[in-house]
Amino acid sequence: MWNFLINISARIISAYSGSPFAKQMVATLAEDLKSEGQRLLPTIVESIKEAAGDDKLSANGKLAFVTVKTMNEVPTVAKSLVNSLIDLAYRTLKNDPNVPEVPNKPTVPEVQ
Repeated sequence: MWNFLINISARIISAYSGSPFAKQMVATLAEDLKSEGQRLLPTIVESIKEAAGDDKLSANGKLAFVTVKTMNEVPTVAKSLVNSLIDLAYRTLKNDPNVPEVPNKPTVPEVQ
């Protein structure tokens, strides 16, 4: 299914842009995102669960904890990708009954 979605997306963008390289660029980007996501999401989910159990932290504090912990564990990944994956994980886990009180995601703070 993943490869099908990549191929369809790549063809649409290639046809839209008129560039012979667009299809290859989209396919490469999708594979990179997939591999980075597989590497980062377990760390992010565990950090979200850890932060959710800390009643001393505000919603912004929990988000900052997750962001900093992820960046410290995987410092070679771009901050924008980490922020996007954290946003995705929060939206996904918000309704998970196994994760206590994951707050609605506030604005992602910038990590220095």
